[in-house]
Amino acid sequence: LRGDYEGYKYEEKNGPATDISILIVLMFRYAKGYIKKALRDSAIKTADEFSFLMTLMTYDSLSKSELIQKQVMEKTSGTEIINRLLKFGLVEQFDDLEDKRSVRIKITPSGRVELLKILPHMQTVSQIVTGNLSDAEKSMLAYTLRKLEIFHNDIFLNKKDSDLKDLIQ
Repeated sequence: LRGDYEGYKYEEKNGPATDISILIVLMFRYAKGYIKKALRDSAIKTADEFSFLMTLMTYDSLSKSELIQKQVMEKTSGTEIINRLLKFGLVEQFDDLEDKRSVRIKITPSGRVELLKILPHMQTVSQIVTGNLSDAEKSMLAYTLRKLEIFHNDIFLNKKDSDLKDLIQ
């Protein structure tokens, strides 16, 4: 972007990389506010809880570690979310029959019901978040964000302990 775009002033000195980082943070905050409204009357209280349950809907079960890793979270934060979901009966845990050290998690029938109840609201959130973009712009943005997600997921899984300067390609 260069110049003034619909009230947005691009600052040349910041460069597009800084601009993208700032805009992603702002979009996250907007989306978080919409999601909070969508979950207002639900037993599911946070975007993270929703995300954990959506992931569990696509698997028979996952180990706690697998579920947390799929959410790109630190273990302590992910464990807190799982504990809340357990407390409200939205998921259940059981021993892993193949790995005695591991505990598996699956969504409960009441978790499925709650999730299905709010899905229409979350689809509305998706429409709001994509705002005034055309279908072509939505496709291009989805492609670009997926490309970035693949890049960052590799860092999360394989280079988490690297220094920032070592992550620049």
